[in-house]
Amino acid sequence: MSNMGMNPNNGIIRFESVVGASRGTNEVERLVDIVAGVSRQANVVCARSYQTSVSCVDAAKGVTQWTRPSMGHQGVDGNDEQVIGVESDSKLLAWSRANGQTAWSSDALRFRGLTAPLVWGASFVVGDEAGLLHRLSMKDAQTQNRTPTDGSAIAAPPVAAAGVMVVATRSGGLFGYRLD
Repeated sequence: MSNMGMNPNNGIIRFESVVGASRGTNEVERLVDIVAGVSRQANVVCARSYQTSVSCVDAAKGVTQWTRPSMGHQGVDGNDEQVIGVESDSKLLAWSRANGQTAWSSDALRFRGLTAPLVWGASFVVGDEAGLLHRLSMKDAQTQNRTPTDGSAIAAPPVAAAGVMVVATRSGGLFGYRLD
């Protein structure tokens, strides 16, 4: 799958870079999509292609910095040092933003139906199908806090706005949290 950078003033394509390679025996199997939830730090944008890979691209130069195989279906988030992602089986992975090397992986929350991550200070947050929010360390994915909501699944990845993290649940609950 090709990623395009366009000039917002005139729509002219500035660069194209590969984010995920297609595979399969027919047109449908070869479809590759970039999923929502990207991590941007300065000119470097990291994104996931559906069930294929995670890549970081220098958007100013139009150069792919690195690509790593990854079997996930949700976006990524990160800070200036790491990119965090959740695989389809809820395995947590962190890659070095600089070179794509695996910083750590964690099976502690596997098979819990995790949302995409949200980096929140020196930690990150994921929700699960049981309605729990898990706050984990960016350093090694150790659990720092676990917070229940209304008992129904977290419906979408947590979002941050104006210093508040907002989470929606499948039964319609809307919860807001401030970073301590």
